Amino acid sequence: MGQLTVFTPDRLTAHERFRRVTQALSRLDPATAAKLQAATPQLEWVGPDIAFTERLRVAGEMTRTFAADLSVAVTKLTMLTAFEQTLRDFDAVLQNEMAFAWQLGWEAAGGARDADLTPHQEKLTQLQAACQIPPTFPASIADVRTICASLWEAWQDFTRAAWRLKPEQPIWAWGPANADELVTTVRTNRAQPDAAQVATYRAPYDLTWQNTLAVLAARMGGN
Repeated sequence: MGQLTVFTPDRLTAHERFRRVTQALSRLDPATAAKLQAATPQLEWVGPDIAFTERLRVAGEMTRTFAADLSVAVTKLTMLTAFEQTLRDFDAVLQNEMAFAWQLGWEAAGGARDADLTPHQEKLTQLQAACQIPPTFPASIADVRTICASLWEAWQDFTRAAWRLKPEQPIWAWGPANADELVTTVRTNRAQPDAAQVATYRAPYDLTWQNTLAVLAARMGGN
């Protein structure tokens, strides 16, 4: 918290000083008005460095926004991957069960248990192919992997250039409880970033930070 320090105490209140200065100016008495204004108590605001605190505040907001975007992509990737694996597992069981059912059907129809089923295998193969679950999510998974890689590449380039920090450091500082999980996911992601996506994702970071620095420069007189 900042503190207000008062120097040159004066018996006049702000309201009374305002009234007297106005009266002096109305009488065309600038000397009296100047004396009253010169004797005005001087105030000094003592608090944290604005240039530092504002940087910290904006950086925290930017990091939380990035972490939220990355979390959405990682959650989608996790769900799609899990669904795809579930379908593959189910398909493997289905194919085995169909082969087993074919064997039982053969035996129930009076076929010899040790008979060569090779001549009839083509029909089973056709049936299995017709019932096989097609790859459902590989393309979507690949797209989301690319999005994760592009988000991270944009964030990494920005944090290193603007803040001179490793990309995971702001996430650990201001990110969500699953920050470690997010970082691990992007580090193990095998996809390559897309240059166009990287440029799109990074643009808001650069713009926000440039605007922040511009506002600070204006407030601090260019310092």
